[in-house]
Amino acid sequence: MGRIPQEKIDEVLAATDIVDLIGSYFPLKRAGGIFKALCPFHIEKSESFTVTPSRGTFHCFGCHKHGTAIRFVMEYENLPFADTVRKLADRVGIRIEEEFEDEQTKERNRKRKELLALHRDIAKWYQRVLLEAPVAETAREYLKNRGFSAEAIERWQVGYAPADGHATLKWAQKYDYPQPLMISAGLLALRDEGNPTQGCYTRFRDRVMFPICGNYGDVIAFSGRVLDPAASPAKYMNSPETPIFTKGKVLYGFDKSRTAIAKADQAIVCEGQIDLIMCFEQGVENVIAPLGTAFTPDHARIIRRQTDEVVLCYDSDNAGIAAAERTFVELAKANVFVKVASIPDGKDPDEFIRNHGVDAFTEIIKNAKEYVDFQINAKSKRLNLSDTRDRVRFSEQMAEIIATIDNKVAFEAAIQKVATRLAMPPIEFHRQVTALARRSKYRNERPGGAQNAEQAPPADQFELPNGAIRILCVLALTKVDGRKWLKSEVDRTLLTSTPGAATLFEILDAPVDITQPLQVSGYLSQFSAKKEAVLNELLSTELPGNGESEAREIYLGLIIASLERDYQTKSAQLRSGNVPAQQLLQLTLEIQELGQEILAKKQSLRP
Repeated sequence: MGRIPQEKIDEVLAATDIVDLIGSYFPLKRAGGIFKALCPFHIEKSESFTVTPSRGTFHCFGCHKHGTAIRFVMEYENLPFADTVRKLADRVGIRIEEEFEDEQTKERNRKRKELLALHRDIAKWYQRVLLEAPVAETAREYLKNRGFSAEAIERWQVGYAPADGHATLKWAQKYDYPQPLMISAGLLALRDEGNPTQGCYTRFRDRVMFPICGNYGDVIAFSGRVLDPAASPAKYMNSPETPIFTKGKVLYGFDKSRTAIAKADQAIVCEGQIDLIMCFEQGVENVIAPLGTAFTPDHARIIRRQTDEVVLCYDSDNAGIAAAERTFVELAKANVFVKVASIPDGKDPDEFIRNHGVDAFTEIIKNAKEYVDFQINAKSKRLNLSDTRDRVRFSEQMAEIIATIDNKVAFEAAIQKVATRLAMPPIEFHRQVTALARRSKYRNERPGGAQNAEQAPPADQFELPNGAIRILCVLALTKVDGRKWLKSEVDRTLLTSTPGAATLFEILDAPVDITQPLQVSGYLSQFSAKKEAVLNELLSTELPGNGESEAREIYLGLIIASLERDYQTKSAQLRSGNVPAQQLLQLTLEIQELGQEILAKKQSLRP
């Protein structure tokens, strides 16, 4: 293996400010003598990633990754040790002279350097062609009409790939870039993959070229925008994946916008490169764009390191709505809060800014709707919610969306909004979403994944109840008088929709004398280890007081909560103004009766 002298490694580490280094990837917050952030190596909600400058180390208390600046860059950028040391050495101006280098490492490093040099040089040539060549007149006129200034063209290294593919081949020959390297970079492609003797063709022709850059501004790929729509069905064409470019791990513009995203604590996601550049040039710099592909978990993690809020600024057509749905799923899994900005008349950000100004655009961003509200409105327009079949479709579609939300507060708020629109008790819709989430999780986790989607999850899905229902379960297992009262007085139909009620019913139905510990142990031993552990945890909970009075009070509290949810749903339905006139009187009477019943039950509770 290649070896870098230890004294050089020590020198690089001594010269590297680990806070400055890690802070160049995502924002750090000072907390006394250390710095904290959300861990970049796993999804989390609280900041467990710490950087200790006095020791020059980082540590995550969640996933337990730990190490120096070298280890951080190796993990974060998926680089080998020697490449990482070289990268950090270049950063602090230290020259590395290796004692020796194995052939594999030498070849990989040589190939990477050649590809980066090729991309850097051809990006300069594309730009020179755009600015100077007569064949680029149409491209220059196109960019002028789209509002590109000379400064914007220079800043974003915009260029033009000639329609004559031979021009690119001649350039490569002039600057000694061989065909195999051009093919490896995705700039040339074989006419016949199975027969290389058939020669190559130029991948990018008659396109405005937008360089795609890595985190430190190195050109690693291209996105070409077609000028003649009749010449190709693809408006944008991206470089294929190469040793230096993986599409699912790169967001266009992120190298320039990540600081602005962290400062604004919000990322605006546009659909195309031109939209992004126009926003950035007008001062809205916290913008990024996917490279014509669906959002990936890596994209979501990249954003989550800078902010937990995204505004989707996609086209309002069906394709744009579908893209927003796919993006939301990945962002929601990463615990990112998603909003949607709807631009009037279906215009894209570029056109809207040119016609109405950047202030009008920022106002639209400011008033972006929460994603669930956006979907409720969009789907309500396509479906008739007074029709039972459409109501079922609506509830199923919204349940699929909400099931992906990881944040508990956002999850519960979304449940309430959809239930209100459907005029149904939130607990009923909550059950539907929870059941869907469990089925999806089961499908994904079992061998074969989605191919077993039609099989139901095993019956032994026994979970620990929470809140009031948990206390009732404890009383039913530990208090004789409480158990007796619950068996005789509980109206099970009123609790059916309460999460955890099935556990309570099973405990009450168990043929066991809870005053006999051996009998209880024998009862528990018949279940799986998971179920036995759940019941043992309930059994070991100690509650003071009288079992019957506690059971009665908690049960009444559950009934009151259920009635209050029904009351709120019906009241919201009445306020919505969507109730047919013939149903108004009946709905008003039901609300009055619910109010009276709630008051009576509250009065029956002890002070």
